[in-house]
Amino acid sequence: MFLPDINFWLAVTFEVHAHHVRAKQFFDGHAADPFSFCRFTQQGFLRIGSNVTVFGEEAVSLREGWRLYDRILNDPRVHLTNEPDGLEQQ
Repeated sequence: MFLPDINFWLAVTFEVHAHHVRAKQFFDGHAADPFSFCRFTQQGFLRIGSNVTVFGEEAVSLREGWRLYDRILNDPRVHLTNEPDGLEQQ
C-alpha cells in the first residue's frame, strides 16, 4: 500500500503541477497497488488545491475540491485510511 503525501495527490490531479506527468506515470504504473489518503492528506489536498496563491487560475473552489477528491476515491485502488480507534484519547 502507498500512503502518498499531499503533493503527490495534487500532482496527480492538477495538470499545471510541475510533477504532474511523473506522478501520473507512477500512479498509472501501479495499477494493482492500493493507494491511501489519510485525514491529513485529505485536508491538505482540499486546502492547497483551493489556494489561488499556489494554483492561480487553476485553483478550485472547496466544493470542486471535494468533487475532485470524491472522483479520486472512485478509483478502486484508492481509499481513506481511518485513524486507529482511541487515537484521540492517547
